Amino acid sequence: MQLAGELAVGFALIVITPPLGTNLAGYFYPRYAQEVLDDLFAQAVVIQAGDDVLVLIACDLIGVEADTVAQARKFIEEQIGVPAERVCIGATHIHTGPAVVHHDIPAPQSAYRELLPQLIGSAAVQAWRRRHPARAFWASGNAGHLCFNRRYRMKDGTVRTNPGVLNPDIVEPAGPTDPEVGILAFETPDGAPLGMIVNFSLHCDTHGGAAITAGYPHFLRSTIAAVTRSRAVTLFFPAPCGDVNHIDVTRKQEKGRANCRRIGESLAHQVLAALDHAQPINIACIPVARDVLEIPCRRITAEQKREYLRLLGDNWRDPDVCYVVDKAGKKRFSMERQAMRDALLLDELNVRARHVELWCAGLGDVAIAANPAELFVELGLQIKRASPFAHNLVFELANGSVGYVPTRHAFAEGSYETTLRRSSCLAEDAGERIVARTIELLQQVHRQSKRQ
Repeated sequence: MQLAGELAVGFALIVITPPLGTNLAGYFYPRYAQEVLDDLFAQAVVIQAGDDVLVLIACDLIGVEADTVAQARKFIEEQIGVPAERVCIGATHIHTGPAVVHHDIPAPQSAYRELLPQLIGSAAVQAWRRRHPARAFWASGNAGHLCFNRRYRMKDGTVRTNPGVLNPDIVEPAGPTDPEVGILAFETPDGAPLGMIVNFSLHCDTHGGAAITAGYPHFLRSTIAAVTRSRAVTLFFPAPCGDVNHIDVTRKQEKGRANCRRIGESLAHQVLAALDHAQPINIACIPVARDVLEIPCRRITAEQKREYLRLLGDNWRDPDVCYVVDKAGKKRFSMERQAMRDALLLDELNVRARHVELWCAGLGDVAIAANPAELFVELGLQIKRASPFAHNLVFELANGSVGYVPTRHAFAEGSYETTLRRSSCLAEDAGERIVARTIELLQQVHRQSKRQ
C-alpha cells in the first residue's frame, strides 16, 4: 500500500491462454491451435502518485477491440474505482494467439471474447492489491539490429512489402526504422526489481505455425526473469511498426521458434544493458489526456464493386474464392482475390468511419502516447520528435484496433499495407491526423504536469 508522499506500484499477470482448437489470428487463411508452447498473459501495472492512479495492461493478443477495452475498463472501475480514462489496454500483436478482432479469419469465438474483458480487468485488480512503495527509472537501449523496414523500392520503380530474402531486384528500404528500446522500470526502495515497461518497434509475427505462443515477447520476459533471478513482470508494448518486421533481406536466417528465441533473448539483453545506466524519474503526479477522432473510411467505387463481383462470382463471401489453381494444378492463396473479397465485405458492412482513441499520460519526464492503429514507424518517430517530454513511449494497437495507418506518401507507393481491406481502410490522411492530435495531447499533459 502507498505511504504518504511515496510512489506506489503494483504488477500482476493473468493467464489468457485459450483452449486448443481455437481460431488463430493473423493470417489470411484459417488456422486452429494444435498445441500450447507457452501461456498467453494479460500483464498489468498500477502506478499511484498521490491521488493520481494509472493502469497499463499489455495483452498477448493480435489486438483489442474498442468494445473489449470498454468492458474491461468498466470492470476495473467497478472493482477498484479507477476511472476508465486512466486505463490503457494494449496488445503485443502476436500472430499465434486467438482471433479476437473484427477482421480475423475465421471470425472470433464468442465464448472466449465474452470472458476476455474480465480476464484483462482481473490483472489490474490484482496489480492494485499488490501496490508497493517504489522508485521509478528511465532507460533507453538500441536494438536496431533486430528491426527492418519491410517495404522496399524495387528496380522496376515499384514498392513491395516483403519482396523476399536475397531478391536481386531490391534497391533500398522505402522507409526508416526506430531502433530505440524505451524502458520504464520500477524497484522497491531497497532495490529489489518490481517490473518494467518495454517499448520497441518490431512487428510480432516471428513464429508462425498452428501453436499458441506469445512469440518473441515470451522470450524477452523469460530471459529478463532468468537473468535477474526475480519474479519481476515485464510488460511489452509495441511501438509503431506497421511497416517494420524482423526479416533482413540481405541474408538467410533461422525461422520459427529458433528465430523467435534469438530475437526475444537479444532484445532482453539490450534491455538489461540499458538498465545499467538507468536514470531516476520523479513521478509526483500523473496527468492524462485523451480524445476520440472520427476518421472516415475509404470505400470501393461502384466500378470496382462491379469488377470484383464479376471476378469472384456469386459465392464471393465464401473464403474459398481467395484460392486459385495454378498451371501445375496446385491450389494456392491469392492475396489479390482476398483483398477484393475483403473490400466487398467492408462495403457490405457499410463502414463509413471508425473511432480512433488517442491517449496520453505523463510520468515525470516520461510520456506515454497510445493509439489503436498499426501505425507506420515514420509517424511514431514524428510523435517522438515533436513531444515536449524528454523521454517517450509510443504504444500502437492500444485501446482499440483500427488496422494499418500508413503515411500519405506510402499510399502513392502502394503495396500491401495501403490496399483497401477491413484491416486497412482509414482515410489517407489518418496518420497525419493521429500525429497532429497526439502532439497536442502531449503538450496538454506536459502543461498539466508542470502546474502540479
